[in-house]
Amino acid sequence: MKKSLTLLATVACCSQLLPIAALAETATGTTTLTAPPPVKCNQATGNYLIRLEKYRVESDAKLSQVRADTDARIQKNRTVANAKLTERRGVAEANQAALWAKRDQRGYKNAAVQAAVQTYRTAIQTAQAARKAAIDAANAAYPTTQDATLTVRRTAVDAAIKARRDAVDAAFATWKDRCVGTVTDRQAANKAFRDALTAAHTTYDAAIKAAFDTYKTTMTPAQTARQAAIKAANDTFKAAVKSAQDALKAARDAALATAKATTTTP
Repeated sequence: MKKSLTLLATVACCSQLLPIAALAETATGTTTLTAPPPVKCNQATGNYLIRLEKYRVESDAKLSQVRADTDARIQKNRTVANAKLTERRGVAEANQAALWAKRDQRGYKNAAVQAAVQTYRTAIQTAQAARKAAIDAANAAYPTTQDATLTVRRTAVDAAIKARRDAVDAAFATWKDRCVGTVTDRQAANKAFRDALTAAHTTYDAAIKAAFDTYKTTMTPAQTARQAAIKAANDTFKAAVKSAQDALKAARDAALATAKATTTTP
């Protein structure tokens, strides 16, 4: 009798430490105990979840920092480029004004030559304004394209991150229940989990590569187009300057010839 009570007390005590599923009814109606889940298995599951959450928090912070640094670098490059362009234009305008003022100080042979010079200067200023407008338009179009393309890339990256996390979470939801199975079941679950993680990472890597490739294939033509537009603006300006110079020479020669003919006429 005492022996039976001891056994009953042992079963009652130990059953408090086991999951409900550990108590099973046999075909004969007697209660049997299955082996409890290994402690190390449950610890491994908990440790993995802790590492996963820590990795995600750190990854999110790193991604935010990388994007902030990228935005700052792009903005800095634009500011520096605009400042250099403004400086070059200011120096060129100052040099041109000084050159023209010095020429005016020397005076002109007659009013016709002076008028020809004024026509030349007007043509130069018109060509300069046209070149400036064309270059400004090209420089404005590129950042607009870059901002839009960068947004598309970041959206694709965010989608890839979410897809990988969803895949990992789904695999983890299945893997965490492995501890109630046999050793063979756990081994199979571990392999399935590793395979799922590998597949998720492979898909993620491919999506990230595609996002960056798309950015590059969009921005390369945009950069080429900007350079071509700037070159075309400079070429057009050079042609306009040459035309103005030729017109000035012809007008000046004609004015001088007329003045000479008038002077030599008896």
